Amino acid sequence: MRYVKCDIIEIAGPAAIVHICNDLGHWGAGFTKSLSKKWPQAEKAYRAWAKNKVDHDNNPFKLGQISTVRVGTYNIVNMIAQAGTVQHPAAWLPPIRYSALACAMARTAAFVKFNDLPIYAPKFGSGLAGGEWEVIENMIKEIWVYRNIDVTICYL
Repeated sequence: MRYVKCDIIEIAGPAAIVHICNDLGHWGAGFTKSLSKKWPQAEKAYRAWAKNKVDHDNNPFKLGQISTVRVGTYNIVNMIAQAGTVQHPAAWLPPIRYSALACAMARTAAFVKFNDLPIYAPKFGSGLAGGEWEVIENMIKEIWVYRNIDVTICYL
């Protein structure tokens, strides 16, 4: 796993660009703003998945699932690992769900291994989702890096 100062949407493909999404079908905050500007079809596919409750591969729209969107030489991997979009006021619980993230990351691992793709990702889950990057970084190592998946974390 390496950290590189770069604009993730300007990397050279083929690659899987991985990020997390919420389970409400909301799109347009954080990293998804950049995705939509570069590849509007990524947003369109996510919104269709949320509306239809299944994607083009019959993956259900729920926590722990993924859906992939092919854009040029890239595959956008939408991992649903966020329950809602705001911290739960009664429990002080952030939107991220680590168990759902682990499931989605395992599904992503199978997808990238089958397609022989490296992963490029922002520091997903540690911004608007409220997760702790140290926890997510350890999950990346355990679920992806230890399976010999090439992972690059991009930051600006």
